[in-house]
Amino acid sequence: SWTHERALQEALVQNNPSICEKINESYILQDFGVSAKQARDNCKVAYAIEKQDVSYCMSLSDTRESNDWSLRDGCLQPLAKKLQRPELCDQMPSVKDANYGQTWLKQCQEAVASSAQD
Repeated sequence: SWTHERALQEALVQNNPSICEKINESYILQDFGVSAKQARDNCKVAYAIEKQDVSYCMSLSDTRESNDWSLRDGCLQPLAKKLQRPELCDQMPSVKDANYGQTWLKQCQEAVASSAQD
């Protein structure tokens, strides 16, 4: 069986994020159930962040889910912070949201700025 942990570890070792597609088990994260599909998506995001792979991050879906975030949003914000590249925040699909886009952009840029001070 393929768990999130196993697939992510293999993907990182083999430099192959498509291994995340093998995940067939759900898991519990704190108090939340994570479906196998969500686990596959989380694995892809974690892979891009760990590898600091902006190109792969940009290839992730920009379709916004029910929480108004896309996989690309969930990848770009932590990657911008990790790489100290606030311009990546501008590439987040959620910044185009008429109601909250500027708020999300500001939050991302502030996260990058605060990590620069650490």
